[in-house]
Amino acid sequence: MTETNDATAAEQRRLGAVSSIAEVAARHVNHLAEVRAGDLPEPLTRLGAPPGWRLANLQGSPVAPARVLVYGQHPDGSWDGCETIRVFGFTGDLPADVVRANADCTLRGVGAEQITAGALAAPPAAAVAVRSSGSFSTPGRAVWAQFSTYVANPTPAARGLLIEHSLVIDSRCRTTLNDDFTNLSNGIHHAFLTAIGDTPPAQPVTR
Repeated sequence: MTETNDATAAEQRRLGAVSSIAEVAARHVNHLAEVRAGDLPEPLTRLGAPPGWRLANLQGSPVAPARVLVYGQHPDGSWDGCETIRVFGFTGDLPADVVRANADCTLRGVGAEQITAGALAAPPAAAVAVRSSGSFSTPGRAVWAQFSTYVANPTPAARGLLIEHSLVIDSRCRTTLNDDFTNLSNGIHHAFLTAIGDTPPAQPVTR
């Protein structure tokens, strides 16, 4: 959240300090590094966006996501919805059970409630995909968040691929934006499967 007050700045630091699967992965694999936008797998460069969502830059952020989208940005810098995509390459193997066990680590780190977590479709011999969601409070409002993680271990032709996809929605807008975050979630899942060579079925577009 980007409201310009001390409480929000403190909350940003709190959210930035909690664990992510990328941090967990760094303890198990080698040479984990964020992939620059110009080096992304081609399917990830073709992701679309629902109407009303626009690209945003993170000024002064310690991370460099592959994409940040915001919806309903307000004059104070806050917004109704935000999508963030981070992409990493690595060598070595990341065990599937480590990914599954830590699917909700960020939500647990921020003290979220009503946490759910589960597996997503992925070819079992080549990849693992998990998703978690829950609700938590930031200064001045409550939000609902969804974190999806996609992992493909290295092959002789390619480094390992780790994608972190997050959606954070103002709880008051969750119903309104339901179709949007469904389409954003389907889009990144489809792109991951395509990037690792597993041809997914065509995804329906929710209108």
